[in-house]
Amino acid sequence: MNRWSGLSWFGRCGRRGYHVHEAMDGDLVWQVFEAHPGEFDLVLTDLTMPRTDGHEFINRLREESPETPILACSGEVEQLRRVEREHGLKIGLLAKPFALAELLQAVSCAWETHVREPGEEGGAGADSPVG
Repeated sequence: MNRWSGLSWFGRCGRRGYHVHEAMDGDLVWQVFEAHPGEFDLVLTDLTMPRTDGHEFINRLREESPETPILACSGEVEQLRRVEREHGLKIGLLAKPFALAELLQAVSCAWETHVREPGEEGGAGADSPVG
């Protein structure tokens, strides 16, 4: 079975019609996000990253761009529970390891949930669910 094997999955998402930006650590993630303002319809982040971890990144993203939907992934259940406690249903969660089909389903669900939330402004304007 094809399971999570690192960033190669995100490249495969690109072949599924999504436009994907990749970064190897939390500081680079923020640099990529800032370099492309308004281009992200969804952010997928690992919770365990070098330098700025996923929790710090999510908190900063919530401050700077609260309308951007987030999908957080981790191989550590406690990490996912922490995000759930801190952010509730506002953030999609994906446990590793996962298959490509599970990743694509989670992206689709996070996108559709965000689009359907009443009162939300912005963040969901482009055709592709991944920036």
